[in-house]
Amino acid sequence: MLTKSTYSVVSLDGYKSSFLERAFKAFQKNKDNENFVIIGHPKSMSEYSLKKLDNFIIKNNEHKFRTVRDFQNEF
Repeated sequence: MLTKSTYSVVSLDGYKSSFLERAFKAFQKNKDNENFVIIGHPKSMSEYSLKKLDNFIIKNNEHKFRTVRDFQNEF
């Protein structure tokens, strides 16, 4: 598993955010998938990674995006 790519969780930490679109396309190929999870640590976020996330949301606006705040009342 260390030598193969996986797309279970996508990170927005720094340069890793450049793989967001590619990971999402791979995710969409599997019709059994329900949730695409994007994570990032606040200390690792950069202007570059925030721009990548913003562009991703704009480009894929037909999808519903939820944040941790959306789930606070469910726990």
